[in-house]
Amino acid sequence: MNPHVLLPLLALYGCDHNIQFPGPDDVAQDTGEGVGPSPSTETLPPDMDRDGWNVEEDCDDFDPEVHPGAKEVVADGVDQDCDGGDTCHEDLDGDGYGTTETVASDNPDCVDPGESQVSSDCDDTD
Repeated sequence: MNPHVLLPLLALYGCDHNIQFPGPDDVAQDTGEGVGPSPSTETLPPDMDRDGWNVEEDCDDFDPEVHPGAKEVVADGVDQDCDGGDTCHEDLDGDGYGTTETVASDNPDCVDPGESQVSSDCDDTD
């Protein structure tokens, strides 16, 4: 630390008068050889949620359960695998109640024809 910055702080808070500041021989000189990672022209974007997918690939980089290849949770309104849609319950008769069979949706709302958010239809032909 620069002694010109440190000295006023020491005067303000008191100090141990036996403090020794490093001299030029005590400080490693940065020559750029073998110190830290080598410079790179390519910088990878960060992975905010630490799920292995960076912000350019991950559709929700604040949720580690959401990333390309993640398992979809049926009809939860969340695109876990970043494909733009959700997996919905299949609704063959269009009454808004589906079965346990699933269908891929191109959006996460599960309210389009043939899709349902619930799987409680006991007769999906009526």
